[in-house]
Amino acid sequence: MSLQTPLFNFHDIALILVVFQNLLLALLLMTVRQGKIVSNRLLSIFVASIGLSALDTLMYWCDPLKQAYLHDVPLVFFVFKFAILLQGPLLFLYIKSVIYTDFALHKRDYLHFLPALVTPFYCLGVIASLGAENLHAGVHDYAAFWDNPFFRTLVLVQTLIVPVYAFASLRLILGYRKQLKENYSNLDSIGRNWLKILIIGFCLICLWNLFGHIVSWLSSGDLPALLGLLGNYLAFLFANCLVFYSLLHSNVVQGVRDPQGEPVAPPPEPDEPEEEVSAIDNKREEFSPEQIAAVERAIHQDKVFLQQDLTLEELASSARLPTRVTSNIINRHFGMSFFDFINYQRVETAKAMLLAEPDKSVLEIAEMAGFNSKSAFNRFFKKFSGKTPTEFRRENSAI
Repeated sequence: MSLQTPLFNFHDIALILVVFQNLLLALLLMTVRQGKIVSNRLLSIFVASIGLSALDTLMYWCDPLKQAYLHDVPLVFFVFKFAILLQGPLLFLYIKSVIYTDFALHKRDYLHFLPALVTPFYCLGVIASLGAENLHAGVHDYAAFWDNPFFRTLVLVQTLIVPVYAFASLRLILGYRKQLKENYSNLDSIGRNWLKILIIGFCLICLWNLFGHIVSWLSSGDLPALLGLLGNYLAFLFANCLVFYSLLHSNVVQGVRDPQGEPVAPPPEPDEPEEEVSAIDNKREEFSPEQIAAVERAIHQDKVFLQQDLTLEELASSARLPTRVTSNIINRHFGMSFFDFINYQRVETAKAMLLAEPDKSVLEIAEMAGFNSKSAFNRFFKKFSGKTPTEFRRENSAI
């Protein structure tokens, strides 16, 4: 072959860039020490799987490459069919590793990778069912592959399994906000929107690819190929954005405990025997009047809610109670989430300050009451009193 002979067109080169850049990003993430190591490992393999999926596409649809190198080895077109089945589980577990402080890979998590692990063996069955004649014919005529029911099943599983995990990841993110309210009193400084935006983007890419496959099943021509090509570009952009924001925000996302994770016994409190703590934890739905009084003391005497970034663990420490017991008291006795409970106390304190200290501005009162911004102060004041701070001060000062 002469050096003057063009081997790749523009789209082929773009796919080659996708392959190499994703593999390089994967290697970079493997060496990064910032953030959680397990998160970086999962993200690294996820990015690599996108690169391998692009390589799978390139090997089949690049005609010059097939003619020059791969025409006599059609088995190579099945080597990376497993890669796309890794994407959904890896993204789902990556999201869990970011938002859950107690995340660890358990044996049940490896079940998510079972479809990808089975795929190479399934592909051997597909190859056997095709036979040598159809196998070689399929190199240049996709219909020879598509007419095989086992191959169609593989494509269908690949098409459906990734969107399932994408929407499971989105559901995880949406539930994350509710869990934050059980652990943090201030959500404004917690970086979570970038995760939601990225997962929504991935869901849209999955829907795009699903639409492309539906079009390819219903019609022929250049449109299905164009939709598939654009899907590769979108996946490339998504992987780059995910790596960039992961490195940028890895220390911003505040974690919570996995409600379905392995139970972890809390450490014994200094003045409480280990046996007693274990009994309380095992009967987590029960709490005593003394424990309720301990939470009330932390609020009304110690005024821990004046700390702007108070967490549930810090309140529990002040009350000298296990975190789970404190959470149950707030949820079941006071009928609120931790987030609303603390901000309600701040609003009640701010009401008294607004009337007792007329020389101070609304912003000064907000800071003194434990709010970290005027907007949050106005939002919660309106929620719990039905009025803005200014309206409350004006109406009650005139009495």
